[in-house]
Amino acid sequence: MDSPRDQEPPFKKVVASYHRARESGEVFGTFYRLFLSKSPEIPPMFARTEFPHQILMLRESLLEMLMFSQSESGRAAIEHLAERHRSLNVKPRHYELWLDALCEALAQHDPEFSVELEQMWRHAMQKGIKLMSEPAARTGMSHGVQQFGQWSTHEKLKGIAVSQANRNANISH
Repeated sequence: MDSPRDQEPPFKKVVASYHRARESGEVFGTFYRLFLSKSPEIPPMFARTEFPHQILMLRESLLEMLMFSQSESGRAAIEHLAERHRSLNVKPRHYELWLDALCEALAQHDPEFSVELEQMWRHAMQKGIKLMSEPAARTGMSHGVQQFGQWSTHEKLKGIAVSQANRNANISH
């Protein structure tokens, strides 16, 4: 018999995985060690990077990517991130390496990580990666202005999870 946790929607499982991995305090350091080793093209992109700040940006970006995977919320933030990455000459193949490193780091730091959960993570990240991989003219970004809503990323994620749970409850009845 399936436990209630097995019946959770994929988005909720991915968010729970994110929080479990963060509890180790090392998932982001592991991610960057793995990512920097994926290709000789990657380290030069981070040559002048202050990693404590970069880790904070990664944390925020992951949450924005998760929000965007569920709705259009956070689109402006993803477009801004895409513009920044284009200015650094980030190519679509680099996003594939990024996602591989992310999943490898999560596997090391989320004690409940599984092949199924990895597929959920990959699916959740694809919408944002696709948007960031598009040429600038297609994303709608022309001047690099980022607009923020009145709610924090964490509050938006909670709202999306509640909305999804309500939608799923309506579907099952």
